[in-house]
Amino acid sequence: MFLLGGVVLVLSGLAACTPAEKSLLAVERADNGATRVLIAPCPGYDADDLSVFLDEDSQGLRSWALTSELNSGSPGQVELFKPLEGWKVYDSTLTELRTPGKYVATVSGSINSRGLSGRVAFTVADLEHLGKGQVFSGNGDGRAMDREDFMHPSRELCKP
Repeated sequence: MFLLGGVVLVLSGLAACTPAEKSLLAVERADNGATRVLIAPCPGYDADDLSVFLDEDSQGLRSWALTSELNSGSPGQVELFKPLEGWKVYDSTLTELRTPGKYVATVSGSINSRGLSGRVAFTVADLEHLGKGQVFSGNGDGRAMDREDFMHPSRELCKP
């Protein structure tokens, strides 16, 4: 009985090493029609990698992925398929968003060297249904929300 409890404790301790992805990301349509990924403004967050990939590509993974060449910080927002100063594109096999298609945007980084990652799954239709001032966010339960609400994240969201 004690051994079983010890194993459970060890396994739950291992699970804590890999933080669950949170709703740190949102997507929106810019006024010029471009798609932007927004990263929640968590104090001290250092974003390392950002990617967007087609979630149902049977011919191999197609993605647009960047890695930070900066020592710290987060870009706040990234226009898809456009180079970003201080970041290097390392995969550009995805060059546009099409209908139909399910896409996933991910970010990984840290606060004080503690991992914090996020994701949002979306379709072009999700973006087309957004009203003015809205973004699409959520981790598995994607939904439209006010951009202003997203830009003021809770303390819990920003906790690694």
